[in-house]
Amino acid sequence: YLGYAYMNLGLYIKARLTFEDFKTLADKELAELCNSDEDDAEKKEDLMSVIKEAEEWISQLEEPVKIEEGYNMVMSGRYREGIDILSQYTDKEEYKTFWPMWYYLGVAYKEIDMQDMAEAAFISVLRVSPSNLYAMEELVHLYKSQGRSDMATKYEKKIALVQENAEKDRADAKEMESKDKNNLS
Repeated sequence: YLGYAYMNLGLYIKARLTFEDFKTLADKELAELCNSDEDDAEKKEDLMSVIKEAEEWISQLEEPVKIEEGYNMVMSGRYREGIDILSQYTDKEEYKTFWPMWYYLGVAYKEIDMQDMAEAAFISVLRVSPSNLYAMEELVHLYKSQGRSDMATKYEKKIALVQENAEKDRADAKEMESKDKNNLS
């Protein structure tokens, strides 16, 4: 279950390592079971089934792990290496809507002064995640550095609107929670 939790958090390297550790332990348990006098066919079948499932996840995580390695390159200041990794996945249909990849590409492009590419990457983030404050903030900085105050202002207003709506949502949720508590009393 830990492997699944890591996947849900987007921590693909940890997920793969967890599935690999699980597989090693399950392989060991299966070997011990096969070498013992115990003849529990059902337990052997269950172990072989979970080993196969772990192997499938390890295989399916190959590309997400590479993408996470690309993020890590960008976060550690190795921008060109991050771009080299991440750009391999931009044309793959399954990653076109994966906003973190586009965000880190944008950051890397911005840091090596490829402003047009950075802008395009941050716009790609907003196509799939329209309320993404990180991408909007990056665009504000980018536009200000280019002297494009009209575009910077546009995204500053969008940021304010998203933040205002998020605050209203929190207040509404708090109010609903309070009503629910009162109804239970």
